[in-house]
Amino acid sequence: MAPLTETEEHTFVRQVLDQLASSPYACSALTKLGGGTANFLYRGILKEPLLDGGDNTGTVIVKVSTGFVATNKDFLLAVSRCEFEKSMLSALDGFPKAISTSGGHVIVKAPKIFSFDEKTHTQVLQDFADTADVTTILESPSVNETLPGSSPVSLGLSVGSWLRMFHNWTDEPAQSALASQVGANEGMRKLKCLITYDSFIEILERHPEVIEGTMDTLKEVQATMQNEFNSPQPTEQDGGVRGLIHGDFWGGK
Repeated sequence: MAPLTETEEHTFVRQVLDQLASSPYACSALTKLGGGTANFLYRGILKEPLLDGGDNTGTVIVKVSTGFVATNKDFLLAVSRCEFEKSMLSALDGFPKAISTSGGHVIVKAPKIFSFDEKTHTQVLQDFADTADVTTILESPSVNETLPGSSPVSLGLSVGSWLRMFHNWTDEPAQSALASQVGANEGMRKLKCLITYDSFIEILERHPEVIEGTMDTLKEVQATMQNEFNSPQPTEQDGGVRGLIHGDFWGGK
């Protein structure tokens, strides 16, 4: 892997700061955030706070996409991915946030997209400050204090309920145009196939004791999924698109 050198990243950050300088999202500093691999992700300290929903917002998330993976500049990746993400985030701004579970009413929110620069492929997003991802919480030594009693179960039900609601929502006729738009993201479909079904047998072969006696079945699964990924996206005349799924839903988000 070949990430940007320290000098290259310093230059990159300076360019992003300059790009934002004449916008309402001008930042005095950018702090690199971990967790992502494909894009460059920073927390920006705004020079002038935003008034968002009545609250003064002093920070934003700045997400920059390039024609390569942020953690490996030798791994080329279609920069058009950010355009599809922008479409999805814009659509989610009107998605219901309150859901009901056996544990009561909870709020699950996706970040707002404040700005998207098509030329520089830069997104400015809402920052959920003072939060932690689920994986970090569950692996923390103090998890029992943070999530006492039945809280972990309630958390799982809430997140699962949101995902079910999301998929029900994307299946509605009102979202057919959105599904067609996101379905055109051919570059990410090919990448998803490459890193999953094209390679999963090779990875499992590192642990032969796990897959003993199952190779024929695994190859059938691989061939079936490769055929599905490589098939043309159906048109409305064929019966409509296959539908949207949340393809990157995990506790580290």
